[in-house]
Amino acid sequence: MIKALEQAIAKVRTLPEERQRHAAEILEQIAGAAQGTVYATLSEDEKAEIDAALDQLDRGEGVAWDNVKSDLEARIAASRA
Repeated sequence: MIKALEQAIAKVRTLPEERQRHAAEILEQIAGAAQGTVYATLSEDEKAEIDAALDQLDRGEGVAWDNVKSDLEARIAASRA
């Protein structure tokens, strides 16, 4: 580990717990991006939501993109009227 990172971590250790948690999340995002995966940086709740959505798609419960696109276009047109 480089000295600058060691010094930064030493400073983070003195912060309140919530700020430490935020710093940890940022470091996880940086590390995950460096490894080429955002999934690794997600919280357990976020991963569970994604997994549940993928399970729904596997069961054929998804909505076709054309339907989603049409619905969004209709909503946008209505909001502009």
